[in-house]
Amino acid sequence: MFFQSGFRSYYYFAIILLLQISKHIFFCLESNEYQSPQIISDEYNDLCAGRSNDCEVQLDVPVSCIDAEGSTSTCPIVFFLHGSGGTNDNYKHNSKIHENKMIGIYPNGDCNGWSTGPKNCHQCEWDDFDCTKDPNEGEFVAKIITRLRAMGASGNIYARGFSNGAALALRLAVNAGLELPITGIVATVTQLLASPERSGPGALNYNQPISSNSPVSVLSICGTADNLIPYEGGSSPVFGGWSEDFYFMSNKESNEAWAAHSGCDLNPEIQTVSSSLGTSTAEYFQYHNCLAGTYVEHYKVNGAGHNAGGARLNGKSSNDIAYDFIRKVEEADTGINPPSASPTTTSSPTVTSSPSSAPFVSKCEDDETWQGKFSTMHTCDFVADNTSVRCEWEDSDGIAASKACALSCNTCETTPECEDDQTWQGKSNAAHTCDFVADNPSVRCKWEDSDGIVASEACALSCDICETYPPSPSKKTKKIAKKKETKKTKKTEKVKKTKKTNGSKNATKGKNKG
Repeated sequence: MFFQSGFRSYYYFAIILLLQISKHIFFCLESNEYQSPQIISDEYNDLCAGRSNDCEVQLDVPVSCIDAEGSTSTCPIVFFLHGSGGTNDNYKHNSKIHENKMIGIYPNGDCNGWSTGPKNCHQCEWDDFDCTKDPNEGEFVAKIITRLRAMGASGNIYARGFSNGAALALRLAVNAGLELPITGIVATVTQLLASPERSGPGALNYNQPISSNSPVSVLSICGTADNLIPYEGGSSPVFGGWSEDFYFMSNKESNEAWAAHSGCDLNPEIQTVSSSLGTSTAEYFQYHNCLAGTYVEHYKVNGAGHNAGGARLNGKSSNDIAYDFIRKVEEADTGINPPSASPTTTSSPTVTSSPSSAPFVSKCEDDETWQGKFSTMHTCDFVADNTSVRCEWEDSDGIAASKACALSCNTCETTPECEDDQTWQGKSNAAHTCDFVADNPSVRCKWEDSDGIVASEACALSCDICETYPPSPSKKTKKIAKKKETKKTKKTEKVKKTKKTNGSKNATKGKNKG
């Protein structure tokens, strides 16, 4: 009896152990509700091995991405990489993954960011590649990708990064290959490093494209007035005392490095488009005829600072631009991209006018005088580096950055009166309605109806030329307005009182005279 009882106990223990092991080995891909990502770093401890307690990996899978016949997916997989000082907290709210039917990965970096250059918290020398005391970012991302593949997610891998996160996205693209099968990246307000060649621990730590590695599609967005990451390259305050060893390429050099790596024409097609930031214009660079269905594109946002990644360009939000780019890469056939207007390489770039019929007009702007209550350095440009956290900060008057820095925090509101005229029709065909115009706005927004009314006027929503206006007045604005109104009221009452007193005096004088 004792033997049977003991055997039965061991048998049940073995079954439980096997179930636990199978749970980890054969964990299937599952969908989750919007704003409720799965914390897979809790399920798989190896993902954060060798990293601090800040390490976390969130997996966001829309139900539309799970195949009906099993727990697998071919949806594109997008890594969202936060900037320095940021976290992964808000991607579940604002990544737009569910709307765009893609899988989101939201990792949280160590040391208030990503180890793409020297940081004060590092223990290793930047050129000690064998040191294991600092975070190995290439290995970290490679492990996540391996885990995703094991779970049944087989889609192409993309990365979107802002500032320090963009630096990591660029590094992942540079080191793309079997361990890092990166298809494309969207990098905002950071370009490639010119020096050094390598930095940080591990083997996946090269900083410039390597000819033997895979071609990668790259979209970058940078501002010409960025004081943190200079558009024309050189040293940067982000590198502190290591500025002699670390410095950036210019954006032109960075773009050309990617174009050369993917076999593109080095002479880009350039279009002037509208921008909601800077001097209200941007230049859109396209390097055509790339190999293997890859794309290399760049937005030069004239006059914009380190907040250039949040600009609306040609009327499109940064999210729309990024997802449209990913979809374009996904839809590209293997081979050569559509040829450019000037496929031959010349010394000067081909410049074409904007396809937009009317510029995007924005009345929404950042308050250049706003400063956080703890530091005069905490301006709207500083807020733009980590909007998910800093937009909640206040100044000494209690005004939130989300109100004062409407552009940086993306809290501009669309004019409610803006809409399409449902009766408008092109003069050549009754089927040419605003909905038809929306399919190709760059061309069709110039069309007219039989009365000479241009589509850009009648189809404001489809042509994306709706104006914006800032949110409701802030506490400070209301306070100032109230003070002015009070002052005006007091002045009015004082004038009335003076007139009344003078009237009484005159009446008294009249009586005395009589």
